[in-house]
Amino acid sequence: METIKLAGENNNRINIVILSDGYQESELDQFVTDATNFSTELFSQSPFLEYSDYFNVYAIKVPSNESGADHPATATDVTEPLTPIKTVDTYFNSTFDGFGFHRLLFYGIDWPSSNIARSKIISVLADNFPAYDSALILVNSTVYGGSGGEFPMSSMATNANEIAIHELGHSLFDLLDEYYPGDGRLREDINATKESDPSVIKWKNWLGDNGIGIYAYGTSGEAATWNRPHQGCKMRYLGFPFCSVCKEGMVEKIHDLVSPVDDFTPDNSSNIENPTFPLDFELTLIKPNPNTLESIWTLNGTTIGNNVDIISLLATDLMEGTNTLTSVITDNSPMLRVDNHETVHVTTVTWTINYSALSSML
Repeated sequence: METIKLAGENNNRINIVILSDGYQESELDQFVTDATNFSTELFSQSPFLEYSDYFNVYAIKVPSNESGADHPATATDVTEPLTPIKTVDTYFNSTFDGFGFHRLLFYGIDWPSSNIARSKIISVLADNFPAYDSALILVNSTVYGGSGGEFPMSSMATNANEIAIHELGHSLFDLLDEYYPGDGRLREDINATKESDPSVIKWKNWLGDNGIGIYAYGTSGEAATWNRPHQGCKMRYLGFPFCSVCKEGMVEKIHDLVSPVDDFTPDNSSNIENPTFPLDFELTLIKPNPNTLESIWTLNGTTIGNNVDIISLLATDLMEGTNTLTSVITDNSPMLRVDNHETVHVTTVTWTINYSALSSML
């Protein structure tokens, strides 16, 4: 396994693991290069750019006996063979024409055939990096293709990184396609809804800003009953940025998975008894870039500091008996307009200090 990007301890980061398929042993250095290029591109785009320090990226080199991916020419959405018919021996059985769609690159032509490869993927991850949060597979083929789902896949076509980032939007952040994917393939989610009332639609706080509106997926049939928030989001067109609604959902998911407090001192698992002074308290925060975290320090209910990482207390700051020091951390990112963000994604660190003036003089 190769470390592509290390921002901090795995237990408080989103760990993205990239697997190879269709790379022979002699091509695995190229796979690491491809994985590195993907990571570089990923963290040049918002909101990954701002929250880069919340992510680690690793690559697991899995050799295949042959290069490329299968193309059985069984797709029904194009006139086959669109590209040459091909059968290759790869570790995860990557194949185009998944579920009848030529560009659907998957680890099986259908669900039953994917079970063996899925078991292999799970086994490789369990043996090498069981603490992953999202795993995706880069396939050594220059033909355009990819898929989302549990383990997204992307070919190494010209716009390979854009494919992979789009698919990561599905698998890690539960975003839906903003092009019409077909009847029965949408559901209520972050960036898709049947609601059309601007006063209650889930992205009501963004309406009128940054191109956010209520846009039907189509003009007739089932497509006309579904709405998306933007006309030019990455979940519709490759090469475009994520729209404000998608970015908000992504940042909320980042906060679901990672605490902005990486560490703090002193330990708060037990009360601090009769301390010596000055008594220092410190937070180690994972700060977005630019930093949008806000911290409020209170001592016995009175604010004593804002947006500082270190607080130092003297004996004169404390009252006789039990004292409570609290730091409350929230993210005031302009990418967030969620009504309840500050109640759902708030981190609180509390210390209890027992102080006796008499004891401190002994």
